[in-house]
Amino acid sequence: MSWLNPGAALWAIPAVGIIVLLYILRMLRRDLIVPATFLWPARTEEIRANAPFQKLKFNWLMMVQILAALLLVAALMRPQSRQSGLGGGATVIILDSSASMGATDVAPSRFAEATSRIGSLIDSAEPGAPVALIEAGATPRVVFPMSSDPAAQRRALETVSTTDAASDMGESLRLAAELVNQQAGGRIIVFTDGVFGAVEDFAPGQAKVEVQLVGERNKNLAIQALGSTRTARGQLLFARVKNVGTEPMRAQLTMRADNQVVDASFKELSPGEEWPQTVSVPPDATLFTADLADEDDFRADNHRAALAADSQQLRVLLVSTGNLFLERAIALDPRVTLDMAPAVPDQERAETPGAGIYDIVVFDAGTAVPVKAKGVLAFGASGALPAKVGAVKETPVWSGSESSPFTAGVDWNGLYVGRALALTPAPTSRVLARFESGPAVVITEGSQTVIQVAFGTMQSDMPLRPAFPIFIANVLDGLAGETVQDQIVIPAGRSFSLPAPEGSTARLVSGQDATELEETDGRFVVSSLKRVGESQLELGDRKISIHVNLADSTESLIQPRRELNLGASAVNASGQLTRWSEAWRWVLLALLGVFGLEWWLYARRS
Repeated sequence: MSWLNPGAALWAIPAVGIIVLLYILRMLRRDLIVPATFLWPARTEEIRANAPFQKLKFNWLMMVQILAALLLVAALMRPQSRQSGLGGGATVIILDSSASMGATDVAPSRFAEATSRIGSLIDSAEPGAPVALIEAGATPRVVFPMSSDPAAQRRALETVSTTDAASDMGESLRLAAELVNQQAGGRIIVFTDGVFGAVEDFAPGQAKVEVQLVGERNKNLAIQALGSTRTARGQLLFARVKNVGTEPMRAQLTMRADNQVVDASFKELSPGEEWPQTVSVPPDATLFTADLADEDDFRADNHRAALAADSQQLRVLLVSTGNLFLERAIALDPRVTLDMAPAVPDQERAETPGAGIYDIVVFDAGTAVPVKAKGVLAFGASGALPAKVGAVKETPVWSGSESSPFTAGVDWNGLYVGRALALTPAPTSRVLARFESGPAVVITEGSQTVIQVAFGTMQSDMPLRPAFPIFIANVLDGLAGETVQDQIVIPAGRSFSLPAPEGSTARLVSGQDATELEETDGRFVVSSLKRVGESQLELGDRKISIHVNLADSTESLIQPRRELNLGASAVNASGQLTRWSEAWRWVLLALLGVFGLEWWLYARRS
């Protein structure tokens, strides 16, 4: 209990003082002569001489009136008490929907528990208090904006769902800060188990950040690796299981090749212990899976799929110091296994002996070097490339592109380029796109196919255009062939696209749900696979099996974390959310009861 206006307590002095004064004052009466006083034995005290004051005597009526005065003063002091729920002021709630929130140490799951608690907060918020909700998944989503409509907020809350991908908590917090800093007295409340990395570049501004921890323990086994290799002994399948929890557990591992069991074994694992397992598999097997018995609190890492090494997807090396636009555009192709490096490794240079492991090398500006890959894509790079590089041209004007599989569906009309290199094509080169002042995109085909773009992605608005991922997809198809496997393995939450043959349709079946996919610029984009397991893509008369793995192995570390690094400060998880509720109405109600008691005492005495 606390008081919003404690200074009002001083009113008790005059209020009680006046009541007491009224009870010690005597009335001045007229003198009357009577025959005898024994006729009024109960009024003998009245025969005393008149005086201004009399001795104070105990009187129930006086006590009740003093109590009424004190209650009135207490109401003026505006008492308030703590209650569970949201107080006034703007509040942005962040709901962590990462894979670890699917842990079942809290029944039915951490995510369901957090959702239930958020629903209770919405119901208990003060009338008129604005509340917003952000779902912190791989891409943050505003579930509902700032509003004070509990019914609408409840309906929107039913649309949230967990994924088997990591959450972008940093971007979610920055988005929350933008929403709440427009309101006075705001705060950000994060419902999470704390299983995410340190958040950089975040400042809450005027808002207060609170963390509501969800989760109780860390009991988990994880399949950390699964793959195959060909040796002189034939094709081998290997898996690695680890007890990432804090208590001993029995691991029961089943390994399959093309859906046929090739090994089933178990082992007792102490906390932190790893268990590698290698078995022989048929030489023609292409799809491998491993499963753990569901005896722990986290199931997303109890299943893993992999393709045979020689049927594995496209190996791409991105030589860059960091380019998120290029990374995401390349990763849209389901065949791609993408690696990044600031420079080409020595074993991948053309002058070193042996074969390279990459099919395509992408240079993001800088200086290109000769490589072993059969395909090269260079953005704004100089060095060992077929087309000679000349002086830099400022803000060249886009002219157009030639008809080619590499430019199909690509519309760059009005493309802005800040700086571009002057390209002089080799005799065997072809120009795919032009500026008014010269070539913009050049291709040189032969034993190695090289595509040169005269400008870097960050020197133009190319990455912001829908044509950018289409161009990258066309290049990957052209450099590696447009074959689509009947088996695809991807991490949860990753989008990818497939070529759409003319007149074809696509239907994605995940469990009991089926979704019709729409064609976009000659491709079908699949972006809704967020849970570990197998789905079927019906592409025309073909059926493609899509196997989804846990996106980030750090999600297996499900130990709840009470202290989180959010920006420049550490935030500790708090207890139950409470708010101050004014109780003066109840005090006034009690005052009415006291007035009723006073009337009863007065009537009884009369």
